[in-house]
Amino acid sequence: MVALDPVLDEALRGEGWAREFVHRVQRLRREGGLALTDRIRLEVCAPEAMRAALEEHRAYVCGETLCCDLEFVADTGGETYRINGEEVGVRLERVATD
Repeated sequence: MVALDPVLDEALRGEGWAREFVHRVQRLRREGGLALTDRIRLEVCAPEAMRAALEEHRAYVCGETLCCDLEFVADTGGETYRINGEEVGVRLERVATD
């Protein structure tokens, strides 16, 4: 017999948001025709709870997406996406490497 606690605490919710955010960014990279090794810069407009989760998991997010610069802004001026029920604006651009 195994007992599971189905209640999500804030730590698990934050980790889930970070993982879903990475998944969304990876799709945007693919749709944008970026190479697997291209570095990017991200601008994110997110509700406070999601922003806190992304800040907490910044190293994971940046490492998985090859993001050199993750900036939180009031408006990305681009498209918005729903991530786990929250509306998030994301704008990415390829960073030139020499």
